[in-house]
Amino acid sequence: MIRNKYELRQEKKRLRQREKDLKNKIVSDWHELKHTLRPKNMLSSGNSHSGIQGDDADSLMVHIFSYAASILGRKLGEKAEEKLADFFSKKSE
Repeated sequence: MIRNKYELRQEKKRLRQREKDLKNKIVSDWHELKHTLRPKNMLSSGNSHSGIQGDDADSLMVHIFSYAASILGRKLGEKAEEKLADFFSKKSE
């Protein structure tokens, strides 16, 4: 509990420093994330240059490729549906 002006100033100073440190950490983490998610860095052997190591790196890669495969599958399914609809509409004419 703050009892006087001096303690209030100290607490404000401490909070400003903490805010500055957290902002710097956010910026640093953001740059690291952008670097990690570049395709050439994702495909580098063993993810040794990324900040993500071990199971986290494997899990991230699995999620990314799974997401990409689901998008690709959906697009292929939509395209196949269009082609089949065209084929059957031409055949019934």
